[in-house]
Amino acid sequence: MHLGLTIRERWYALPRSQQLLIGGGAAALLLFILTRKPVRSAVSAAISEAERAILKGVVAGGQEAYIDASFVIGTRDGVSPYLLMGTLFIESGFGRMLTKGTAFGQTVYTGDFIPRPATADRDAFMAKNPLPGAKRVYWERPKLGNLAEFKGDMWVPAHDLRVAAAGGDLQKAYSKNGGVAGGVGWGFTPWQLDWQAFAPALAAGAAWEPEKATAEAVKLMKANIKTLKAKGLSGPTLVKGVIAAYNAGAGRVASAVAAGKDLDTVTAHPGYVAKVMSVAQKVGKNIEIA
Repeated sequence: MHLGLTIRERWYALPRSQQLLIGGGAAALLLFILTRKPVRSAVSAAISEAERAILKGVVAGGQEAYIDASFVIGTRDGVSPYLLMGTLFIESGFGRMLTKGTAFGQTVYTGDFIPRPATADRDAFMAKNPLPGAKRVYWERPKLGNLAEFKGDMWVPAHDLRVAAAGGDLQKAYSKNGGVAGGVGWGFTPWQLDWQAFAPALAAGAAWEPEKATAEAVKLMKANIKTLKAKGLSGPTLVKGVIAAYNAGAGRVASAVAAGKDLDTVTAHPGYVAKVMSVAQKVGKNIEIA
């Protein structure tokens, strides 16, 4: 016991071997602190200023943190950052189509206000995971892109209900926000993480934290890559398939490729794949999948 001894006296009381061990560890820690680079600076070094200027236009103003998250998490988990940036570009409606709303007591950015048919499975899911403000009502949905016209009971986001109550054009409810603030849609963040697929993760922070949201998007990308590789897709076909699968699902994409169909027939609207790829092209990069 060394009761009453100062730190200096305790140090000199230690055997020489322990002094060397402790001193070496402290030196190593100091060297690590002095030489490590912050994540942000490493990302900045990987993106030229010209690239960053282009990529900043991909997400809504004030949400540039998704750019850094895409490069950090994509590089870490082996998913092309340019595949991620292209997906952000199209899913966020070119950075301009997200609506500010409130969910989980937080400010969130959402899109996809299209009413969805009230199937038994969806009813059960919504009973367990209610989308803030959505209601099950009779609705007449016009044909939208590759979605067929539908009339019947549907789950309708609060945003659409407000537009209708105000006597607004319902078609406006399926683009931006029709002048109605605070509407929460099915898709959260510029990644448009779908409520029915990501409800637990969204409630745990992915709805408003760029790093958590991007991690969820990357998980989905990796799962789609694995599925489509198992279906025999490779090379450029795999790249295009993975892009389309983020929007349409890997199963539908695999079936379309097997049937020789254009991927424009399975995504929500034509041109989805081309627009995602255009982001990488703008910065002179190719999207590659190992």
